[in-house]
Order: sequence, then structure tokens, then C-alpha cells
Amino acid sequence: GKGRGLAFIDQFLKHHRLLYTFENVVISIPRTVVLSTEVFDEFIEKHDLMSFIAEKHDDQAILNEFISHPLPKWAVQDIIVFLDTLHSPVAIRSSSVFEDSLYQPFAGVYATYMVPNTNIDRLIEMVSNAIKSVMASAFYKSSRTYIKATSHSIEESKMAVILQEVIGSQY
Repeated sequence: GKGRGLAFIDQFLKHHRLLYTFENVVISIPRTVVLSTEVFDEFIEKHDLMSFIAEKHDDQAILNEFISHPLPKWAVQDIIVFLDTLHSPVAIRSSSVFEDSLYQPFAGVYATYMVPNTNIDRLIEMVSNAIKSVMASAFYKSSRTYIKATSHSIEESKMAVILQEVIGSQY
């Protein structure tokens, strides 16, 4: 998904020394952390969410169920370390194993959230909920319909989640 693509581009830019190739231009990837599919798998398994999803709940019920459960503690610790380095908003982005496929791209199928910079406790809560919301979007009706149309199954769906610093100039 996107996580692998971002890592590739970052390595490519550094390996070929392209960061400062053009005068007055710096090419770089914003600070990024990818929560692997291991976080997704552990979260789904620990809270028996596949059984819940199999009951064909609507999108809001799926979102509420995901939000109601905590992320793995080790993942939250990694998230806190990343957030401590930022002083800007954070984009919480999907990185499904299906995304960025050459033949059946899933771009735009899953959720993305923008979380404003705020005090660290509130930021941790908002980012954690956004992560769980991105994971939940893998099971929304529109996602399930698209997965079915591409000859995949919902059981194959795994979601990594990207936390990415929002950069730019403020106006």
C-alpha cells in the first residue's frame, strides 16, 4: 500500500541524492510512521471484531465498535514517541494491502483523517480514534462492495495505518 510506496520514494530520493537537486527546492517525504498490519491483526483478534463484522452491521455500528476498544499498548507507546516529535497536525491515512495495485487500485476507498495539533493527551486520544476509524473503514459497505467486485475477500483485507506529519506554510 501507500506505506511501502512512501518508504520506496524516501529511499530512492536519498540513494540518488535528489533532495537538493533543484535550486531553491527541497524534495522530501514528511515525517512518517507506518503502523504495520500486525497492529491491525492484533486489534481485530483481541476484540473478536471479525465475528462482529460477519453480523453485517452498518458503517456507524462498525465505527462505534472499533472506537470502543483500545489499541495494543505497545502500538500506543510507539504512537506517543512519534507524536512527541511533531509540532504540526497529523494525517492518519490508510495503507491497505490492496491499495496501489497496478490492476485494481483501491485509492480513495478507505478513510483518511486530519488531526489538529493540540495538547499531547488530547492528541493521543484523537490519533488513536482516527487509527481505529481508518481500520474500521476496511469493513464499511462501500469497501466490502469494492472488494467483492475485485474478486478479493474481506478476510484478505489487512490494513496498515500511516501517521504523517502535515507540512506546508501557514497563511
